[in-house]
Amino acid sequence: MNIFEDIVLTFGGEEFTIKSNGVMKLISMVEDVISLQELTTKPKLSKLAEAYAVSLNYAGAKVSIDEVYVSLFGTEGADNVQNSITSLIMMMLPPSTYQPDNEKSGK
Repeated sequence: MNIFEDIVLTFGGEEFTIKSNGVMKLISMVEDVISLQELTTKPKLSKLAEAYAVSLNYAGAKVSIDEVYVSLFGTEGADNVQNSITSLIMMMLPPSTYQPDNEKSGK
């Protein structure tokens, strides 16, 4: 039984999927770069870029930390920062912590 669901990350207009059975391993890799606590405060952009690049590469993208870092600036920079933070936080949280239990609700 997997406690996670498949995760879809986007970068450069492309989508990359992490299968549910690989999410826990990826969380461990991301936490080597940045903690969940750091993500929920004001993360350093260099650490955010590295964590998101690690995640994208794990999902099969061929992207460098530099490419992710530069995407955090410019016209879409603020949106990319927020989307990266949100994606990483949601990836790290087991869905059961934020989704209602459908079996108990009778659905």
